[in-house]
Amino acid sequence: MPYNFICYSWCKNNFILSSLRSTFSFIYLNVSLIVISGSSIQA
Repeated sequence: MPYNFICYSWCKNNFILSSLRSTFSFIYLNVSLIVISGSSIQA
């Protein structure tokens, strides 16, 4: 029983971490695109 609970909590945490990582990478890509377009407009 504890083994199943550990596996379940690890899988849930892993899923949350992967979704957070993808969300942060998506935000980072958008910010870099905005910064690149802003610098090209200024230049």
